[in-house]
Amino acid sequence: MRCAGCRWADSFSLRAAVTDDVPRDMRISQNAVLALVLAVAAAVFVYMVWGGLDRPGLYHDEKAYVLQSRIYLGLHFAEASPPVPQLWEQVHVFTQPHYAARYPPGFPAVLAIGSAIGMPGLIPILCSALTAALLFLFGQQFTGRWTAFVATSLWLAAPINTEWRATYFSESLTCLLWVSWCYFAWRYRTHGRRRDLIFTSLLVAFAGITRPVTAIALAIPLIAILWPRIRTAIGRRDTLVAAAAGLVICAVVPFWNHAVLDSWTTVPYAEYSARTYPFDMPTWKTDWSPAPRELPPDMVALGEAQRIGYSERSASALPGLYAHRLNRFASDAVPFKYRWLRYIAPIGLLLLGGAGWVGLASALLLVLAHITMPHAAHWTIYYVDVFPVVAFGAVFALRRLLDFLAWGSPRITAMAPHAPAAALTIGLSLLLTGGSLWRPDPIDKEGWMQREMPFRALVCALPPGEKIVFVRARPGASPHHMLVDNDPRWRTSKTWIVREWTTERNRALIEAAPARAAYIYDEKAGWMALMNRDGTASTQGVISVRDVDWSTGRGLWCR
Repeated sequence: MRCAGCRWADSFSLRAAVTDDVPRDMRISQNAVLALVLAVAAAVFVYMVWGGLDRPGLYHDEKAYVLQSRIYLGLHFAEASPPVPQLWEQVHVFTQPHYAARYPPGFPAVLAIGSAIGMPGLIPILCSALTAALLFLFGQQFTGRWTAFVATSLWLAAPINTEWRATYFSESLTCLLWVSWCYFAWRYRTHGRRRDLIFTSLLVAFAGITRPVTAIALAIPLIAILWPRIRTAIGRRDTLVAAAAGLVICAVVPFWNHAVLDSWTTVPYAEYSARTYPFDMPTWKTDWSPAPRELPPDMVALGEAQRIGYSERSASALPGLYAHRLNRFASDAVPFKYRWLRYIAPIGLLLLGGAGWVGLASALLLVLAHITMPHAAHWTIYYVDVFPVVAFGAVFALRRLLDFLAWGSPRITAMAPHAPAAALTIGLSLLLTGGSLWRPDPIDKEGWMQREMPFRALVCALPPGEKIVFVRARPGASPHHMLVDNDPRWRTSKTWIVREWTTERNRALIEAAPARAAYIYDEKAGWMALMNRDGTASTQGVISVRDVDWSTGRGLWCR
């Protein structure tokens, strides 16, 4: 008698697709056309929200990722520490002992491809397009072509999904990696080819050096997919080879550690918190000790804002918090007016069999993996990877409901030949609805783009030559957005953008680069002026934000 676990694992191979009489070659061409339609729609949606392929980062994380990608253009993990490093401080960025971001190297390495051609925004767009195509091609193996087309269209039509993808956050890549490794794992289960298991391992490993917690949570359900193969003698040998291939990618971590921190064993992500915000660690044991170094005033304000969430954590609130986050992420995974679909999505996933169970388990585990990390309810970026699970579960539940109704209704059964045309119409309508939600302007998070554009436009209006721009932030400005943002290759960069802090530090930086002209930007007053060589502000050479074309400051570089 076979074990229940083996029978459960076998259910992954169940297909819910309706067999059609279309020749195989024609089915392949139809699938390719539909996948192309979805890929183009995904790319267009993200581009429309992006408003350009070189938009500056707005969140601190985005700025750090772009900075790290530009470091990687020089084929190394870190730059030398800049002069007077305290003035160059950015959130999530080390300025000592080297200049580098805290984040693992996976996503910055991919983002560097876009940065190399001056279009870092191209990477999230391509990731979204590839994810849409692969979701459909993989999903139709289990749900049928038209169910998968409607489900993928529903996922693309969700405005929050598109909004999070039109950023420099790494989830656009990890979602693609997750769908890809599920595809190769399923191929290995079906055909038993070792190369498919190796591809699976490589993709999981690359996700591990991109978002480690996400990679672990989403990789656990792989056991259910792979178990029938890896429990055999041949499967065990394949597993050893695949694991060795994955370890080659993971081996980059010690080199990254050493390049950033001069230590083979100290991980930059954790070390940044220890040096800056000791409480900011995803564990229940909170370290409330003060930062071991002096922080700029705006970063102190950010720390005070972040401490609130950590101070409000409690074990008793855990079940309610988990349920709330599940509900919120499921709401954001579909268009606003179809949010009721989140209630039937689990039913559809359970009815789908093993494939649906893996998707459901992945979503539950990903939310659980972030349960100790305090974040606002709307901050569902951490769960973008599993947004497609909700759409596929909901659409498959509706599909099964129609199947049930058809059993007792000859009239509905007679309409079956028209189902593909109806599904195509529904899918295209969802895509048109999703596209109509956006206008071709860069999305403005919390009004932050209105801070970036005039400042960058003023920088572009300065006389040519090497310069230092000191930023005097507006009092009361959001600590979640700061204007300090640099090309990390500071030796060759034409413009250094640093904060105004103390006269002594200002003067020290000016003296360290005597050939550079010094300017100060007063955000509250709305002007840029020359700065005295003694580190004090001047009123000479004033340029007002009213005198420049703001559109020239919409990108990372002057337009």
